[in-house]
Amino acid sequence: MPPRRRNSRRSSIRRSRPSPPALDPARIGALPQALDLALAPTLAATLRRRPLPHDVLTLIRIAAGCGETLAAAAAATGREPDFILASAELYLRQVVCFPGADPHRVLAVPPHAPRDEMRRHLRELLLWLHPDRSRSEWNAVATRRVIAAWQAVGDAAAAQPPRRMRPVPAFRPSWIARPLTRARPIRAPRHRLWGLLRLALLVAGMVVPAFVPFGLTAGLTRLPDASHGVRAGGDVATLAGCGGPVS
Repeated sequence: MPPRRRNSRRSSIRRSRPSPPALDPARIGALPQALDLALAPTLAATLRRRPLPHDVLTLIRIAAGCGETLAAAAAATGREPDFILASAELYLRQVVCFPGADPHRVLAVPPHAPRDEMRRHLRELLLWLHPDRSRSEWNAVATRRVIAAWQAVGDAAAAQPPRRMRPVPAFRPSWIARPLTRARPIRAPRHRLWGLLRLALLVAGMVVPAFVPFGLTAGLTRLPDASHGVRAGGDVATLAGCGGPVS
């Protein structure tokens, strides 16, 4: 039995079908990727799975109508400005603002981008999607998609409390000698000493009379009377017990 022949026409069509150009790893910028996507639209699925380039804001400004950015891109690539503008809009529609994209990708920012960067990208995207530039249905849908992404990501970033930075300890080189200080004795304040002294005198005045003999205390009580008699002009001899005057 002779071998079965294959359909040569179908195999020739498969061999002649052009394969999509592979992405050059060296061309990681947003503008080269947009130009490659304009030449081969089938690259959209591959670009959606990859993170956005760091300079994607350049494409947003070109699409928003920034003449200076468009002129610089035309001079750098040697392409026509209209082709670059169409490539930028195609990239933003197919790779950035496509249905089902996460909020960070819709805003063309990395996942941990600060709120100021999100707000800057939001402003440029709304300038690009403004009704004065185009009143197409796709622009209206994309505008609602961008605003929803901002409400989901930008407001959440604003609600987060600011991060507290740990205090940095003061730097002190180990070779600097610390001054030697003597330990000062702890001294009680002066008002406390006076208070203790008064308390001691009060206690002594209450305790000492209880231990002194009664006769000594009685003699001490009679001394003022004797001295009073002398001061009144009494005779000293009489007080001494003598009968006659003292010569």
